[in-house]
Amino acid sequence: MSFEDWLAEGMPDEQHSNNVSFSNQQPEKLADEIAYAESIGVRPIGPNVPDFEKLVDSGVPLIWAIDKSGNLVFAPDTVNHSVLVKGESDLGAGEINLVPDGEGGYVILTINNQSGHYKPSSESLEAAIEIFESSNIRRSF
Repeated sequence: MSFEDWLAEGMPDEQHSNNVSFSNQQPEKLADEIAYAESIGVRPIGPNVPDFEKLVDSGVPLIWAIDKSGNLVFAPDTVNHSVLVKGESDLGAGEINLVPDGEGGYVILTINNQSGHYKPSSESLEAAIEIFESSNIRRSF
């Protein structure tokens, strides 16, 4: 899917479960952030697509976000979390370091909820772990 197609899809309006969502605190920057991501060829990648393994294997630092529908997405940390969810509210966001587990899944080495655009709560990180685990990404701690 091209970046333009992905962007045109829009975000669903529903909110996953009864989780609290976090708003983009810097919406005025979104157009420039999306343009930058497009210019360097970065778009969000879900955990269950072939390109995800390439992203993890690249060794670049990653960011993550969970959109309002509970979809987990990743990208290199060269872009902002707002790009991952098209500027919409999210259920959590942060930084992550993970590796393949040798069995078709992944192991989290480090994870946090650092996002200057969304400022998610510490509780959102615990809720996010459940979504990670349902995507075959488990914690090592």
